[in-house]
Amino acid sequence: MAEPALRLGSFRFDPSALTLERVGKTVRTSRKTMELLAVLARAQGVVVPKEALRDALWPEGFVEDGNLTQQIYLLRHALAADPRVRVETAPRRGYRLTVPPAERTTAATQMLRRSGWFARWASLAAAVFALAGSAGAVLHTARAPLPVAAERAYQLGRLQWERRDWASLKVAGGYFRETVRLAPSDASGYAGLAMVEVIRGDYSDDKAFARGAFGRADVYARAALARDWRNADAYSVLGLIAEMRPNGKVRAEKLFRQALALDPLNAYAHIWLGICLVNQNRLDDARTEFVVGEQLDPISKIAARWLGSVEYDRRAFDVAAEQYRSVLLLDPRDEEAALSLAFIDEARGDYRAALARLRRFQSIIPRESRVMAGARLAALLGRREQARREFASLRFAHKHVDPVEIAATQLALGDDRGALNTLRRQPAEKRDYISQRLRLDVRFGALRRLALESGAADGVN
Repeated sequence: MAEPALRLGSFRFDPSALTLERVGKTVRTSRKTMELLAVLARAQGVVVPKEALRDALWPEGFVEDGNLTQQIYLLRHALAADPRVRVETAPRRGYRLTVPPAERTTAATQMLRRSGWFARWASLAAAVFALAGSAGAVLHTARAPLPVAAERAYQLGRLQWERRDWASLKVAGGYFRETVRLAPSDASGYAGLAMVEVIRGDYSDDKAFARGAFGRADVYARAALARDWRNADAYSVLGLIAEMRPNGKVRAEKLFRQALALDPLNAYAHIWLGICLVNQNRLDDARTEFVVGEQLDPISKIAARWLGSVEYDRRAFDVAAEQYRSVLLLDPRDEEAALSLAFIDEARGDYRAALARLRRFQSIIPRESRVMAGARLAALLGRREQARREFASLRFAHKHVDPVEIAATQLALGDDRGALNTLRRQPAEKRDYISQRLRLDVRFGALRRLALESGAADGVN
C-alpha cells in the first residue's frame, strides 16, 4: 500500500515514489538521499540512531561513517530552500528531521516534547522564525528590485564573495562596482563592496594594507546605510570592524544584534556574532549562533568550521570531528579542517592516529604546520631525536605557524625556556589569543601551567 505524500514545510515529499517537490518543481538529488529522507520523515522530530540509518540505507552490509555523513550533507543541501525544515545532529546518537510544528503528527509531537536535547534548539528556532515572520520576511523583500543587469551583477558578486579566496574576492569587487554603476542609489552594491574589503583586511598579514581595507569597508558600509538604513550587511561589516579594534567587542556585539534585528535570516550576521561571542569566551552562546547560521546556510564552510572549533573547545570531540568532516565534504582541500582532525586525535591522546592523519592529508596541510605538529607528536611518543631534527628544519619558517603550537612543541622536546620565550616574544595584540588557547585547548594543559608559574601569559586564569 502506497504511503501518503507528506507536507514538509514548503516541500511535498512522496515517500513511496521517493520524490521531493517545492512550488511544483522537483528537487533534484540522488535516490539514496531520498531514501534517507524517507526514514527520517517517518520519525519526524525523533532521533534515528546512526546504526538504524546505515542498516536502512545499506542493508547489504558494512559501510563507513563518511557515507552517511555525505548523505546527510546532500539532504541538508536539498532542503536548504526552506530553513524551517532541518536535519538536526544529535551528538553521538544520530539525526532527526524537524518541520514546522503545525505539520507534525500528534505522536511525533509528543515524542519531540520528551526530547530534552532538542528543546533548547526548538525554542531558539521558533524565536528566530517568529521574528522572520513579523519583520524578517518583510525586510527580505523590502529591498527594491534592482534593474535586471544590476541584480545579475549583484548575485554574481555574492557568489564569488562566498568563495572567500583572494582571487574570488577581487572578482566579487568587480561585480559589486558594476552593481553600483548600474544602480547608484541602491545600497546593495555598496554593502557588497564593504563585505569584500572587510574580508580582505581580515585575511591580510600586512597591517598597513589591513588598515586601508578596513577604512574602505567603513566608507562603503556607511554609504550603504545612507541609501538604506535597514541594510543588515552594512551593520555586520561595521561590527567586524569594531571587533578588530581594542576593547571593541561590546560595540561589535551590539552591531551584529542590530543587523539580526533587521534581518533574522542573515546567516553571516549569526556566524559573525558567534565569532564575537567566542572571543568573549561565551562558548554556549556562540554555539547557538553557529547552529542557526549553519541551518540558514547548510553549505557554509565558515559556519561548519567554527561550530567544529566550539565543539572542540567544549571537549565534544566526536561532534567536532563530524563538523570538520562535513567541511571536507564541502571542500576536500580545506587545510584547517584536515589539521583540526589531527588535533582532535592529539587531544584524545592517540598520537599515532594523529600522525597517520597528518600523513594522509600531507598534500593539503601546509608543510610548516604539518612538520611542527609531527615533531610535537614524535616527541610525545618518545622519539626525541626525530622530533628535534624535524623541529630544526623549520628554524626559519616559524612565523607561518601558530605561536602556541610552537611553544607546545618546544615544551614536548623538554625546552621549557624556549617555550616561555616564544610566548613572551609575541606582540601585545596576540596576548588575548594566546591566553584563550592556553585556557581552552586541552592539548596545552602543561604549557598553560608553565605559563602561569612564570607569568609568561598575562591574563591566563
